[in-house]
Amino acid sequence: MEIGGPRCAKYTLYIVNILIIVLALVTLAVGIWMSTDVSGMVTAVNANIDPRGESIASVEDILQNGVTKVQSVANVLTISGVFALLIGFLGIWAAYRESRFLLITVRKFETFNIYITRFSLSGSAF
Repeated sequence: MEIGGPRCAKYTLYIVNILIIVLALVTLAVGIWMSTDVSGMVTAVNANIDPRGESIASVEDILQNGVTKVQSVANVLTISGVFALLIGFLGIWAAYRESRFLLITVRKFETFNIYITRFSLSGSAF
């Protein structure tokens, strides 16, 4: 039985990966919610449209432009949530097996997911 550092590191990896799984499930849920309620999200965010459907600009133009932006953000959130969920499960498996190769692979995937999500969200915001 391991005592001290290795045992502490193993349980720390378990806790961190469980946190990653919980946050991935939240990200996935928000992405799915945004995908299913796109028009409601656009009207809630856009100040030019009042609840009766009257606006300063053309309602159809605002909705069409807003729907594509919200849908692209929802797609990015859904995909990154799925990747983060897979990374979390892979991280727990790597900590359980105590495999150096799997731990390095998980770290590479986490870094890749962070950069892809950051660049995708910054590109879809414009």
